[in-house]
Amino acid sequence: EGLAEQAELAIQDDGFSYEGSTGYHRFVTELMTHGTLATLRFPRSWPAAQLLNQPQHWQRICKMFEAAENLQKPNDRSPQFGDHDAGRFLKFHRQMSTTGNEESLNHSHLQSLLQGIVGEEQPNSDLRNNPEFIFPTLGINPKCLKSARSTFPDMNSAEKKNLAAGTWIGQSGPIWAAVRCFNTDPLAPTGHLHDDALTIELCINGQDILADPGTGVYTS
Repeated sequence: EGLAEQAELAIQDDGFSYEGSTGYHRFVTELMTHGTLATLRFPRSWPAAQLLNQPQHWQRICKMFEAAENLQKPNDRSPQFGDHDAGRFLKFHRQMSTTGNEESLNHSHLQSLLQGIVGEEQPNSDLRNNPEFIFPTLGINPKCLKSARSTFPDMNSAEKKNLAAGTWIGQSGPIWAAVRCFNTDPLAPTGHLHDDALTIELCINGQDILADPGTGVYTS
């Protein structure tokens, strides 16, 4: 019950985390998804296992994946709005940069995680080779994933939204631009917000031209 309550509290109607941070949105998406998958391993008699019977809960989680996908740039990086948090709940795969460091602004592993839940209904050879596709659902009876699979739409056919996750997004040919226009939820904590209203991120031909570098500190 607590997991479902927190999902209802923390996920806005557009699927974005109410804390307003792209980094924490990735983190919360993992928390909600892996937490829910854990309940599918419980005996059906346990109260926590009753999340299986709540399609509305899966719909909220689905919206989180949609928000992450809508925010993704052509170069697979996500804009840095709010605190940049490199936290991961379960890390089965790391996207690495050319310098050998983890590319923490690359959230594309979420697509593999989603595909792993949906399974054979949406085969994609690239995503299916990712450990995020395989490991999160190990040990779960496929019948227990039926509720999720019937709730999640075909993400491959989902259209990108111009206004999603507190961001206006526009794309024309090789030019991709995003403008931060997040409305704060009065019930949400503000510790992960930045004074970054109307911040612009610009990507051309897969290269970041304008990108928020962050401050590197927690104090003013």
